[in-house]
Amino acid sequence: AERLGASVLVMGGLASVIGIYAAGLAVALGAGRVDYADDDPVRLAQAAAYGATPITLPGDLPMMYEIVVDACGTPETLIQAIRATEPERLLTSVTIHLRDTTPVPMLDMYQKGIVLRTGRANVRTNIPPTLDCCHAHGFRPDLVETRLYAFDDAPTAWMDDAWRTAASRV
Repeated sequence: AERLGASVLVMGGLASVIGIYAAGLAVALGAGRVDYADDDPVRLAQAAAYGATPITLPGDLPMMYEIVVDACGTPETLIQAIRATEPERLLTSVTIHLRDTTPVPMLDMYQKGIVLRTGRANVRTNIPPTLDCCHAHGFRPDLVETRLYAFDDAPTAWMDDAWRTAASRV
């Protein structure tokens, strides 16, 4: 919303729903170009349903981007995301990198002057603008298949096929 017409790249994966929503929200809010890169054909199709251009990973990215979202959760893809971020631009990592340390190409970041933002989102703060996007721009969060589990079923949810696939990458 702050950079109408910006080029946006979302690296999908571990934070699957968040990455797909990021791509869909970027399209709805008027990004000039939205690419969604992932190795999962189902997620690629869901992002394409929002109007994002799917890019199958592993593979090269076609350009550098003004805004990059790391929703993948792997060190290799984080590095690819950093290298795909234009100088003086923003990279947001919305995933938890589950290792004690994650290699980051600091020289690339330093030379470009990019900002890396990571951490849990303040969901309460983001609800009003997200609802506004749904109302004013026609964003439809219901297009993404999600699963709802009871709290007591958390161990089952963690071992859900989608999670198992993502966890095996880490």
